[in-house]
Amino acid sequence: MLTQIKSNLLFTLKSEEFSPSNEQTDQILSLINSDGSFRDLDYTIHIPTLWCFETHICRITNAAATSRALDNESKRKLLLTSLSYFLTEHRQNDNWWHNDIGLPLNMCKIYLLLEDYLSDQQKELILTYIKQGSIALHPNFLDRWHGTDLLHGAYISLCHAVIENNLDLMKSALSAVAKQLCLQNNGEGIQQDYSFFQQQTQLYNGDYGRSFVVNIAPIIYSLQKTEYQFAPQELSVLGYYIIWGTRFCIRNRDYDYLTCGKEIARPDGTNADEIRKAIWLLLKVEEMPCRDVMQEQLASFCAEGYSVKGDKFFNQSNYYVKRNIAYHIGCRGTSPLLSMGESMNNENMLSANLYAGGATCIMVTGKEYRDIFPLWDFARIPGTTTLTESDQQLAEKSHLWHDKTADNTYCKGICHNNYGLMYQDLNFNGVTGVIARFFVDDVMIALGAGLSSNTDCEVVTTLNQCHHTDTILTEQDGLPKNIVYQGKVGYASLDGQELLVESADKQGTWQRINMAESAPISGKICTVTISHGTNPQNASYAYAIVPAVAPNSVAERLNDVLGKIEVLRNDTKVQAIKYNGQVFAVFHQNDTLQLDLYDRVTSTAQTSFIL
Repeated sequence: MLTQIKSNLLFTLKSEEFSPSNEQTDQILSLINSDGSFRDLDYTIHIPTLWCFETHICRITNAAATSRALDNESKRKLLLTSLSYFLTEHRQNDNWWHNDIGLPLNMCKIYLLLEDYLSDQQKELILTYIKQGSIALHPNFLDRWHGTDLLHGAYISLCHAVIENNLDLMKSALSAVAKQLCLQNNGEGIQQDYSFFQQQTQLYNGDYGRSFVVNIAPIIYSLQKTEYQFAPQELSVLGYYIIWGTRFCIRNRDYDYLTCGKEIARPDGTNADEIRKAIWLLLKVEEMPCRDVMQEQLASFCAEGYSVKGDKFFNQSNYYVKRNIAYHIGCRGTSPLLSMGESMNNENMLSANLYAGGATCIMVTGKEYRDIFPLWDFARIPGTTTLTESDQQLAEKSHLWHDKTADNTYCKGICHNNYGLMYQDLNFNGVTGVIARFFVDDVMIALGAGLSSNTDCEVVTTLNQCHHTDTILTEQDGLPKNIVYQGKVGYASLDGQELLVESADKQGTWQRINMAESAPISGKICTVTISHGTNPQNASYAYAIVPAVAPNSVAERLNDVLGKIEVLRNDTKVQAIKYNGQVFAVFHQNDTLQLDLYDRVTSTAQTSFIL
């Protein structure tokens, strides 16, 4: 039985869907010196996040997965020389993750891929690393790890079990995985609403949530047609998470950056390609439920121009998604019940305003924010109302949000028949007030009220900050007043306030937000804002976002939308709109909303409705 499981694990490593191309393999081998080191790595630098020896062993793992490297004697010898270079001494890093997860994971794969070519001494040395992450020697991992971290440990332990033919160890590892294949109630892992929490209650459908699917798929595949396969109800949890969680967080080939946490500070951090590969593998497992739905979406999942229509409010993570085949709008609120974010190991240092409340991700192509983050003005996160601060000032604010819950008092939302809303009070980094987001037809309407700050910084509401992809159109180009169009998205002021638009070429490096990365980057960035000046008291805004608008029909489309919108009220007690005859209202405090001469609605605080 363990022999079959081992064979299945090897398939997941060597399949063309997972292994690098011949060109990538040749590139890896071409960088190996005669002593086995890589000529482009500086082995004297020990950075906790991007460790040269982790990069070294990852490259060996990738190359070993291809017949290109193994079937050719000279190339195989070069690869084994590089492995020997790594094994000449015991490598350790100050970052526990490398020691307990990163190196053991790669060593498991290297052992399985190169077993026929390894000496007994090499096997023993590799097993030393594997045991660093195996529950065979560290049973406390089962209590210390949760979510994706626990899954990594289980995978390492499973590989350790098949290598040493230890059935009891395999059973312990699978038992640990089974505990993650159930819906959590604010514990780390898959939540009741199919959002994913890691590092306490941080929203992480991207990054850790992505890794969860990518790493559990090979385990499930390896167990197919064996008595050790997970129960149908456990496999269903994963299937539903992909369908009702993951799928809502992706547009074409990119994750909504609001779900990616600290990984936005890494190149390619929003990439969703690995999810497609994981689904491809899961579809080969006959025991996997939901295969019909997953099969339907595989061909176009993470493909250009695809998204299933439908809204969803993730009530446990305060995350609203509005989407159809042409666009994706994500909006994230902050709540005292949830952890905001994290900055560690000198990465993701500037992200304070991601947790100011109301952050928005607007995607049509899916590429709007791809690798944009080194060029971002982090004082202007899309959807937020924030102080205009420098990088240095933002870097000093990590104590406000790193591993902290928000200081506001509530964030709520509802979704019904692809209409919905989300609202909250603001209390972050010197800015207070209330906001509401209304999602109607193919439009998001944003209201803010009571916006106040007692600092000398300019306070700005940012409608968007994304890659500049086409011509900017404004009133001078025949559009209605206070309307801006760029990147197939229309921005319309609903209260007469001026929309400020700026487009500029920018240069930078990843090191600005991740000290382990130094790659240069450049691009043209478009930013649309509303200025509230310095020291605002009781300021407000009202604007509409209209995505997926064709350039030749901008005026017609936006005039049609604006003709359907009426802002009924926008203050600290009530925020309400009428759209095409329907009323959407939020009550932040006890009050009465007068609809017309005869009709009115009286409601208590923190309630909402759609009429």
